[in-house]
Amino acid sequence: MAATLLAAVVSATATASSGQQVCIGAPIDQPALAYGETRQFVDFQSWWKTTPGKAGTDFGHAHVGACIPEREQMQGATIPLDIRLVLHDNPAKKTNQYPGLSIVLKGKSQETTITKQNYPGWTCPVGTCTKWFHYDLPQSAFDNSGLQEIRFRFFVDEPDGNRMIASANWQTYINNGKRKDDITRQPYLRAKGWYSGAEYCEASLRSALPDEPVPANWSPAVAQVWHGTAADMPVSGYDNRFDADNHKGIAGTMLKAGSGPFGPAALNVPAGSLPAGTHKLNMRADCEDPRGSTNSGILVLPFRVGAG
Repeated sequence: MAATLLAAVVSATATASSGQQVCIGAPIDQPALAYGETRQFVDFQSWWKTTPGKAGTDFGHAHVGACIPEREQMQGATIPLDIRLVLHDNPAKKTNQYPGLSIVLKGKSQETTITKQNYPGWTCPVGTCTKWFHYDLPQSAFDNSGLQEIRFRFFVDEPDGNRMIASANWQTYINNGKRKDDITRQPYLRAKGWYSGAEYCEASLRSALPDEPVPANWSPAVAQVWHGTAADMPVSGYDNRFDADNHKGIAGTMLKAGSGPFGPAALNVPAGSLPAGTHKLNMRADCEDPRGSTNSGILVLPFRVGAG
């Protein structure tokens, strides 16, 4: 189960072959990643900042994104995963920075780390730095069949000695011949932003990712809430926009924002007023950590309007 970088994979997926589908919302540097089932590129982000209430940065932020087969039926022996890792303005002040990625399977009683890849010395002093990672996840690695959960954890040690983690939680249907045992606890997309000493802050999608173009008045169920456990933090503010880009300073269009938590509730997206094509829904949860700073989890997902 060795992992390899994506360099050798790009040419093989440059054009969707017969029976394959291009990943919806794939990044512009890998626009033609193609798979045997419907997939969408979802980005999961972690931010830490000393200016509460706004998506800014002191130690930058980290993304982990992938073309995920969310709630699709997996048929082959392996699940090919193409994962994008992004650092943005993470200063190279620490001599032993070791960013890394873990792929974790979450069962009902335990987590199993399937692979862990380290990137010694990878820092991003200014601007945006990106790596792609390819991994073929065996269906046999799951203890059960049915709806199962996969987690990506992209971690980077920061100059103050703390660790930032961008975490992705998502589910898909496994068909490996083992006893069926569906995941029922929190079976939805979750973007968790972690920071040492602050636990995690989460934005989540409680509806299925749309495979088809959305209706004119699309109302996905979303949540930026505290689960009431010691493992996560109360939400102090939320922000929901479309076609925004936090680290490029693109504000997009505000849908709903406020203090405290939001949802689970329907978020009304006026898709009928948008031009045909692929758009992005950007959901941010802010949490105040014990040091008076702000930890954020951000979930960015694509949706299509019209025939685009």
